Amino acid sequence: MSKDELVERYLEGQMSRRAFLRRLVASGVSIGAAVAYADVLRAVPAAAAGGDFYILVADYSFTPALAKLAAPGRQVQWHNSSLATHNHTATDTTGMKYFDSGPMTQGSDFFKRFIAAGTYTYICSELSHPTFPMTGTIKVPMKVDPASGPVGTVFTIRWASRDAPSNYVYDVQRKRPSDASFSDWKIGATAKEATFSPNRAGRFAFRARLRKTSNGETSGYSKPKTIDVT
Repeated sequence: MSKDELVERYLEGQMSRRAFLRRLVASGVSIGAAVAYADVLRAVPAAAAGGDFYILVADYSFTPALAKLAAPGRQVQWHNSSLATHNHTATDTTGMKYFDSGPMTQGSDFFKRFIAAGTYTYICSELSHPTFPMTGTIKVPMKVDPASGPVGTVFTIRWASRDAPSNYVYDVQRKRPSDASFSDWKIGATAKEATFSPNRAGRFAFRARLRKTSNGETSGYSKPKTIDVT
């Protein structure tokens, strides 16, 4: 069972605290870090359904390694619970240099708000543990409103929580019911959303990413978001 699955079962009450701690320790998390993480999860659930997402930084892992945010605009908090002398980092690997915590001392936190749909990979760039690489991923979804409707419905397709900041744009692709793959729809967009009024029935899918204009580097695309047109 993965750490993400452990967290989900613990938060849903399907696993006791003792079993949760035992599994975390067996996966390589120190007992001190495991206890701290169990306490934090109960106080600030990592499911992030209504707000921020908490990631525990330990020796030598990010927990959860895969963070699925509820919507663009959510803030992620990394907390370094290392019991050793490691000043871990959370450093973007997309090429955009979108975020970098720098060395985090024990007990310190780093915050980053993810405004745009996409997939963001990162690592710990500290050089003292090359045989124990630390990697993580942040996934930010698109939002649609409504999720379904008849032909002629005006759908709002949202890929960001705000218009693009300086030096960034949004790329949005669309897949129509008859398409075998995605094609460009809104490329280099600066607005956070657009409306879409289909003239035929079927399932339409959309995905988006953030792009840095100065070097052309991008996040990965978000998980496709669909609308059903009847």
